[in-house]
Amino acid sequence: AKKSVTRKQYVSNYAEANFAMGDAYFSLSQFSTAYQCYYQGYFMGKNNLKNEILAEYTYRMGMVMFKQAHYLEAANYFKLSYRQSLSYKESFQAFYQRQELLDNVGESFKNNGDIDSASTYFARTIDYIDTAGTPYTGQGQTRLKEVAKAVVYGNQGEIAMQKKQNTLATQLLRKSIDINLKKGNDYGNAELVEINLGKLYFATHQYQPFLSLFKDLRNQLDTVKNEEAETSWNLLMSQYYQQTGDLAKAFVHLDNYSALKDSINKRSSSLKETDVNQQQANYDKQYQIENLKDNNKLQLIY
Repeated sequence: AKKSVTRKQYVSNYAEANFAMGDAYFSLSQFSTAYQCYYQGYFMGKNNLKNEILAEYTYRMGMVMFKQAHYLEAANYFKLSYRQSLSYKESFQAFYQRQELLDNVGESFKNNGDIDSASTYFARTIDYIDTAGTPYTGQGQTRLKEVAKAVVYGNQGEIAMQKKQNTLATQLLRKSIDINLKKGNDYGNAELVEINLGKLYFATHQYQPFLSLFKDLRNQLDTVKNEEAETSWNLLMSQYYQQTGDLAKAFVHLDNYSALKDSINKRSSSLKETDVNQQQANYDKQYQIENLKDNNKLQLIY
């Protein structure tokens, strides 16, 4: 027999399924279909579950805006999602999503050039993890809290780089890398932080540490693929060989960089061509028209 579910459970499952389908289509660069799935989940949540599902929608809209480089809009979506997430039943999952949202706000400000606001949110994220995360002491939970803090340390290290606080930047970046290169942790984030540490070594003419780091990173990238890190790795290696006079190797890495960058730009261009706010407005209007038609049919019947 089918397990009975309440209306609220059904609506929640339906909305989450649409969000999951939207994520899958988004990863395939089928953006219009992805937005339609997101909207269907949003519409069910808006009319039935309110903030419990809306937080999932606004989180995804924040990610879309971030990837479209609309960083202030992304920050606003992430802030809204954080407020909406306060309606969640308390759990480790809810805690972990909130810390991510706080860090995402900081990253949005960082990418928009507002490093003071970014610093504030990164510090707030660390404080939130240390305080709100206190009840979660399981082995897996403790490890994930460290992973989350490592991501923030990497972001704080990047801020220190921008402020020319090189010693502090090196400490924070290394701290982040050491945590996330541990087995089972966030290797992908560690690779991106290693790129930033490489930039710092190169900019400060520390070529031996640069080469040692990038040799290790090359081995990591051969195992854990990371297109963004791979692209930056080739660019920096090209710059290094140009600096040291080995133009043949410099051109090889520059060609690799150009091919990877073109691929990234094509996907980014396709994403940026879509106005998700306008799409939502169109879906809202379409629903209103369909609803009006249904009401007119009912009036004719009666």
